[in-house]
Amino acid sequence: MSGATAITGLATGATGLAATTIGLAAGLAATTGWAAGRAGTALAGA
Repeated sequence: MSGATAITGLATGATGLAATTIGLAAGLAATTGWAAGRAGTALAGA
């Protein structure tokens, strides 16, 4: 049982790590898109 529990724990940890990585990437993309949009708006207004 302890072996299965360890495997389950590792799988859960890997899933959490993947979700965190995806979340960070999405956040970075959103921030970059927002900054680009702000720059575009400033250029359009200039």
